[in-house]
Amino acid sequence: MTEMQWRDISEAPKDGTEILVSGTAHGKRFNALVIWRDEWLLFDPWDDCYSVPMLGFDKWMPIPPPPSDDHP
Repeated sequence: MTEMQWRDISEAPKDGTEILVSGTAHGKRFNALVIWRDEWLLFDPWDDCYSVPMLGFDKWMPIPPPPSDDHP
């Protein structure tokens, strides 16, 4: 399993893997889902695709696994 911790963006995979990123814009920290396709593209949930070029982040981490469906 990949360790879930924030890493420097310079270490992010550029092979089409979806990742979480964190950065700052207008003085506020944000988190986003992005993918590398010749540039970082932001996931747009309204269009259900990666379309918006994205800059301004400095950290990344792998996407954590989904929650288990097991309920006690």
